Amino acid sequence: FNVKEGLPTAYVVRARIPAADLRRLGLPDAVEIEGAVAATAELAGRGVQIARGTVEADLSGAAVGLPLLAWRKAPGEPGMLSAEVATGDGGLRPGRFRVSMPALEIAGSLSFDDAGAFAAADLAPFRVGDTDATVAVRQPAERPVEIAISGRQIDLRPFLE
Repeated sequence: FNVKEGLPTAYVVRARIPAADLRRLGLPDAVEIEGAVAATAELAGRGVQIARGTVEADLSGAAVGLPLLAWRKAPGEPGMLSAEVATGDGGLRPGRFRVSMPALEIAGSLSFDDAGAFAAADLAPFRVGDTDATVAVRQPAERPVEIAISGRQIDLRPFLE
C-alpha cells in the first residue's frame, strides 16, 4: 500500500433520512417525497477520501410522487432504490441506478459534466404506469434539453389531461 495516499478504508453508514434532508442531499424537485427513507451506504477509498460506493434505500415508509408523470406511491407500499456512486467535484455523484415501486421501474445511468452539472441520463427500462419505454436525456451546454423516448408503449394520458 501507499502510505502517502492513506490506507484503504471502507465505511458502512446506515441512516433514516427525513424528506427535508433528502432535498439538501440533491433530490430533484421533480420528485415529491413525504416521510423518511431508510438508507445504507457502503463507501470505499483511501483515508478519508471516498472514491466509490453503493447506496440502497428502502422507500416503503415514504410517500413518493412524480407529478409530471401522474404517478404516486403511498407510505407502506414497497419501494427500493439502489445506486452506484463515485467521487466528483463537490461530493459523491450517482452513476448506475435502479428504482422499483408499484407500477414503476426505472433503471439506467446518469452523467455529469466537469463542473458537476447534469449532462445525460440513459433510462432502460423506463416503466411508469402503462408506459414501457427507453428514455435518453441530454443537456447540451447552452442549448435546450434533448429527450428521446422509444418503446413498446407510451402512455400520454398524464400529459393530455
